[in-house]
Amino acid sequence: MEEISSDFTRLNNLNTGITLGAALWKDKKDSLVITFNGSLNTDNFIGLSDCLLGIVKSDCPYSRIIFDLKGLSYASSAGIGTLVTFMQKAKSKNIDLILCNLNEKVSTVIETLGFASFLTIVPDLNGIE
Repeated sequence: MEEISSDFTRLNNLNTGITLGAALWKDKKDSLVITFNGSLNTDNFIGLSDCLLGIVKSDCPYSRIIFDLKGLSYASSAGIGTLVTFMQKAKSKNIDLILCNLNEKVSTVIETLGFASFLTIVPDLNGIE
C-alpha cells in the first residue's frame, strides 16, 4: 500500500489512546485504507469523528474507504457509533465503507448494537477486490 499524508496528525498527537494511518489500497487511487491502532472510547471518539468527517466534508476523491481495525484493541459503543455516523455521511456522498480485521471484542460490540446487519465487514484485506 502506498502511504499518503493525512489530516490525522492532530488526533495522533493528542495521546488519547488511538492513532490512525492512511494509505491507498493497492494501485487503486479511489480506495483509501485507514488503519486504527489502540482503543476507541469515550476519551477519543469526538476527535476521531472530526478527523473522519473531514475526509468526506468536501470533494472526496475516494469511492471506497476501508477501515482496517487489526490494531484496534477495544471499541466502546460511542466509538462504534462514530464509525456508523461516518458510514452514513460517506454513503450520502456515494462512498462505500468496508471494515476488516475485526477482533472478537470489537466484533461483539458491533453485533450487540445491531450494526453488523448494515455494515460491510470482511475478514481481512485479502477479502477486498
